[in-house]
Amino acid sequence: MKRILFLCATLLSSCAPGMATAGQSSEAIPTATGTATLQPALTFSPTITPTATFEPGSFFFDIASDVPGNDEAEIKTGIDLARAYLRDFLGGDINPSMPQFMVKIVATGNGNDGSCCTGLAESGPRPFFDVKHSSWNIGSSSYWDNTDNHVNAGAHEYVHAWQSSLGCLTIHDQPLGNWLNEGIAQYISINSLKQGGYVTENDYRQLISVALAGTSTDKLASYERGSSGRLDDIALLATIKLVSLAPSGELSLRNVCENISSGKSVDQSFKEAFGISKNDFYKLFTGYQETYVTPTPTPIPAGMIAIHGMVTLANSNQKYSDYILSFCNSKIAECLPGVPISNQGTFLTYLDPGIYRISVNHSKDGEGIGWYAKNGLVPDGTCSDSILVDDKEINFTVDLRPSSCPAPAAADSPALTTPSVMESSTSGVSIIATGLLVASDSTQKFNDLMVTFCGIQSNQCLPGIPVSSDGTFSTLLTVGKYKISINSPGAKNLGWYTKNGLVPDAACADIIAVDVKHETALTINLQGLSCK
Repeated sequence: MKRILFLCATLLSSCAPGMATAGQSSEAIPTATGTATLQPALTFSPTITPTATFEPGSFFFDIASDVPGNDEAEIKTGIDLARAYLRDFLGGDINPSMPQFMVKIVATGNGNDGSCCTGLAESGPRPFFDVKHSSWNIGSSSYWDNTDNHVNAGAHEYVHAWQSSLGCLTIHDQPLGNWLNEGIAQYISINSLKQGGYVTENDYRQLISVALAGTSTDKLASYERGSSGRLDDIALLATIKLVSLAPSGELSLRNVCENISSGKSVDQSFKEAFGISKNDFYKLFTGYQETYVTPTPTPIPAGMIAIHGMVTLANSNQKYSDYILSFCNSKIAECLPGVPISNQGTFLTYLDPGIYRISVNHSKDGEGIGWYAKNGLVPDGTCSDSILVDDKEINFTVDLRPSSCPAPAAADSPALTTPSVMESSTSGVSIIATGLLVASDSTQKFNDLMVTFCGIQSNQCLPGIPVSSDGTFSTLLTVGKYKISINSPGAKNLGWYTKNGLVPDAACADIIAVDVKHETALTINLQGLSCK
């Protein structure tokens, strides 16, 4: 999954060969006629608009005349959100009696000590932002974009000023060390965005999942005085864990700073605030990380062949999550449920032996964009490349760059067999189905699991749908009624879907109806239940 780069700082720096066929007749790309949304049900609009909502208090703004208005508004919003969160959850904002300091926003591209965003200066608190710096705008994911980054940057750097006002941080004296300094700032900034609506509960879970996956083998102690590109991720995770242990919860983040300011040692300040010694926490955190190391791959279902590979985007405006791959079996003239593409551009599915062609469709509405050929996507299925699935796993690359069909063969050339016309289903209609899995405990790993849709009318289960590490899945289903089985490695059945959790018996599972009038978006709770 694509890693999220947070715009935050330390103190002065940011933190099988194809078988080609051709013919005269045109073959349309299967298109889902129903519509569906990939946005989780928990998504909601921000509750604080991107304008400064509070009086400056202990600080004032110094904003260059060439700073774009949207960047200025996003930074101010982040500061407002942080101040509200400090006031409501952390015992108060910066004391107004503190000597006034400046928040500086420029658009030079030069940054400050190599960074776009910093929190402190020689004189004390001085949040700084360069909105033309190369690291100000970064790649977006399906749940995190540049607005989120900019708002988070404003909140994060303001929290460093708050830490300084409590007496536990200066530009030259950082007794708590890198990961805890950054962890406090990142924890408060992310949670303030969540509180204000810029980060939904689903977004938050995905942030944590990505951070865990990226730092599952890193040693937290090595970040005490050092740093790397993963500092903000591991610092956020460690701080979340500390807050969960601390007798005073989130207030521990204020307490540890005030302990340092009162003259207590780092070890004493840490243990009093969080209820555990630093060395014991390092050991505990290592155990916590080990539950999120790369899981054992799901075994291949009996009789099926693993099909996996990479997708190459046509341009920088495309996102992997915008597309799904649908494997169309020439023998049964039907396209199987769509296969999602991970945020790293990889895909995985399992197919029965046979000959397949691949349509590429938009994940949100099922609209077809092209057929797979080894040199790019072609508009006509009759000139697409086929893949032969026999007894060996297949690994190949799907290039999303558009390509044209070759010129028709000359009249005296040997005729090429034109494959049967593909239909998106026996009824001609496929519907996008999306979902989100909710873990029942912290030991569950989503990409260990597969979601299997079992047709009521056909009395057959479709190939299992892999679940992304963030708990999401997407597929194409033909119109009909289904029950849903959740399986783990070794094809062990975890249970059958009901709206309240998983039950052990298919007889008491809920039935979902797939039709063209309704979106099919599911939340699957992995909590085990008994049949009633």
